[in-house]
Parts: sequence; C-alpha cells; structure tokens
Amino acid sequence: MFFDNPMAGITFSVKNIYKSFNDICILKNISFDIQDQQTVALVGPSGAGKSVLFRCILGLCSLDCGDVFFKGRKLPSSIVNNSGKFFKDIGVVFQHSALFDGMSVRENVAFSFPKHSAYAVDEALDQVQFPALHRNTYPSALSGGMRRRVSIARAIVRKPNILFLDEPTAGLDPVASHTISLLIQQIQNIYKVTCITITHDILRLPLLAKRVLFLSDQQLLWQGKIDDFLCTSVEEVRNFVHFGTQQDFLSSIR
Repeated sequence: MFFDNPMAGITFSVKNIYKSFNDICILKNISFDIQDQQTVALVGPSGAGKSVLFRCILGLCSLDCGDVFFKGRKLPSSIVNNSGKFFKDIGVVFQHSALFDGMSVRENVAFSFPKHSAYAVDEALDQVQFPALHRNTYPSALSGGMRRRVSIARAIVRKPNILFLDEPTAGLDPVASHTISLLIQQIQNIYKVTCITITHDILRLPLLAKRVLFLSDQQLLWQGKIDDFLCTSVEEVRNFVHFGTQQDFLSSIR
C-alpha cells in the first residue's frame, strides 16, 4: 500500500511560528506553504514583520514557537545548527546589495563559491547582463542598479534551487527597478528556482511573483494569487495596493 507524502512538491512549510524581541511580539502564529519553483512575494506595511520572517526561514533568527520544514525535513531553529544541504541550495540577495567594497566585482561574485571557476563567475555576470569591461571594477564605482546586478550574480553563481531577495529594487529609480525586476523574472524562468522576495514595489510585483503573502500587525492577513491581490476587496490590502501604486507613480514623474 502506498501513502501520499503531504509535503511532496513543497519547498518550505512554515507552521505556527511565533517570534518576539524583548517581549514585543513580531510574528504571531504564521503558517503557509511554498511550492517547488513557486515565486512568492512577502509584502505589507513597514514593521509588519516581513524581514524577521525572512530571517526566521533562513535560520538567522531562532523561533519562540513553531517549525519550518525544508523539503519535508524540520530545520533547526537557528543558523548555529542549520548547515549542510539547505545552505548549499539557497542564494540570497540582501537589501542594498551588501557587497564587499574591498573586493572587485569578480571577487564579490566568487565569494560565496570558494571552489568557483572563472567560467562560473562570468556565466553568472553574463546572466545579469553585467558588462565584461567593468568586472574588475570595485563596487564604489558602480551605480545602484549595477551593484544590484552584482548581488544577484553572487546569489546565482552556485545555481541554487531557492532564491531569497530582500527589497531587490529598493532605492533604485523606476527605470532601474523595472530592469532589475525583468532580470529576476528571467532568472526565475531559466533556473526554475523557488523564489521568495520581500518588496514594497507594487508596480513591479507582477514581474517578481505569482503569489503574495500579506503581513500586517505581526500576522499573515492575506495570501493568494497576484491577480487576486491586486483587486482584492479586503480593505487593508486594497489600501496598501492603492497607496503603493500611487507612490510609485509620483516617483516616476519627479
């Protein structure tokens, strides 16, 4: 007799997690599943707990309560014990790029892949359309958009199965934001990765994700498909979408 695996096809399963700092609740009873190769956006107002949830999934924050499962296996509650295949399978794009100023572009991309080949580094930089002429340049000489490309190349150089992106378009002008979003979409399509993105960029959201998790007041208030998110009748979500698109429009015409 065969029994179905309830977690088959699920990359991450988050079960009833709670997190607080100094007795202040940050996450309250959060649960959701993320399917293999699914593209998911974490959105919500500032202070809703998105970055903390991001860090909890990665094992960078210990949990007060609840569990995170990766491909059916329960993960340790913190990075201290969280190693092995999980971290080999992921690439992370940190907010504001987090590049090493004392390293060249090539060295930054190679940093997360000690056994790299020059071909692997160049392949990743080719994928994000970073000019070959500037690959020995240092980050301080690059624009924000180019720094973001380097950060994405560093995240994909090992060809991970999972990508985490923390505000990949933050601080960029509308043209650069759109370009970076298209690059991320292209990478998702080529590498077939499971992709989890924190973003406030409502206009580019359809390029970044097909599913949305909306956090507010430390809780998961809404989850569903991107099309449903953009036209939902839930007042708090609707107001967030309206304000976000209005702000993006004003930014684009300044």
